[in-house]
Amino acid sequence: MQLANLLISLITIPIFLRTFGFNVYGIICILPQLAMDIRRIKDFGKDWKWVFINLVPIFGWILWFIWLGFGETGRGKTKFL
Repeated sequence: MQLANLLISLITIPIFLRTFGFNVYGIICILPQLAMDIRRIKDFGKDWKWVFINLVPIFGWILWFIWLGFGETGRGKTKFL
């Protein structure tokens, strides 16, 4: 899902910037992306407020990538129900 979103963003950014002056696709995707991020962080066993770790440059992004990649049980396996 993240890869598809990235590819669509890379294609639409130049189009929307020329047309509207801002990325319409990016604004539309904020709420669904936030919902997916909160779900993934809860799967890892953290509170939803940890989503804001993304606001910390470099360290926050690396930590976020590790959490979302490995899940609570490790090695990419997440705990379901």
